Amino acid sequence: MKHHINPIPMRIPQQPDLCCAAVIATACEWMGIDYGNSLNNLAVRLGLHVNEKFKDMYTPELAKRALPEGHVDIGMTIDSLEQPRLIEKIKRELEGLVLKVHRLKDITEIDERLYNPSFAIPNLENFLENNLDKNRPIGINYRLEPFTGRKDGHYGLIFAYDNKNKDVYICEPSPFNRKHWKAPLTTFIRAMQAAWKEDDQQPRERGLITFAGPTKRKEQDIKTIIRFLLKVPKFIPANYRIIRYPSSPKERGHPYNPRNP
Repeated sequence: MKHHINPIPMRIPQQPDLCCAAVIATACEWMGIDYGNSLNNLAVRLGLHVNEKFKDMYTPELAKRALPEGHVDIGMTIDSLEQPRLIEKIKRELEGLVLKVHRLKDITEIDERLYNPSFAIPNLENFLENNLDKNRPIGINYRLEPFTGRKDGHYGLIFAYDNKNKDVYICEPSPFNRKHWKAPLTTFIRAMQAAWKEDDQQPRERGLITFAGPTKRKEQDIKTIIRFLLKVPKFIPANYRIIRYPSSPKERGHPYNPRNP
């Protein structure tokens, strides 16, 4: 059986280091919440920092918040989403949007450093099914290493779960990947475990994020959603090595162009 939200969310493409902001914006768009129609402006309002290496790709306001490459405050960690001040700011800025972080070990009631991923499936399945059945989109913060070999962290939006094939369906913020894709739940469990080390930094524990609040969405026909889910492909990593970031935001049409926020 496939559990899903209604309607299917549409991607809001991110720029470098703005995957979390893009997922929040996608959740807002899905709920009918006005996030300002600009990912760059939303990032400024939420106090995000970006990599100075790519500052020419952002609006001037966001470029002022650039930090040296490798700085720990670039982007948004899931730890920061647990801070009461940021939670209240999101609620105030985004029409009452309520954001809550759920750690993997709290959902599964097992220490994430010790278990086989398959042991975590029942409790995590219940979490996904209960929220999706209540029509709540779920953000996910995970490591890309089990998927692509990269050591970066990333965010996506879970919009469906297939408990027969054990596949998680993702609305992807990166413009270099398919807008919607699916992958096994066990892979996501490994990708959320704190055991995945990040260079010289301490291992970061990943997790899930639920969104709740006033909604103004128009639902789709269920048959349309089921047909859509049947066509969602398995995850295929983009070839990041051949991607050339634009040297200037004047390169029109590029997905990381601030004119396409």
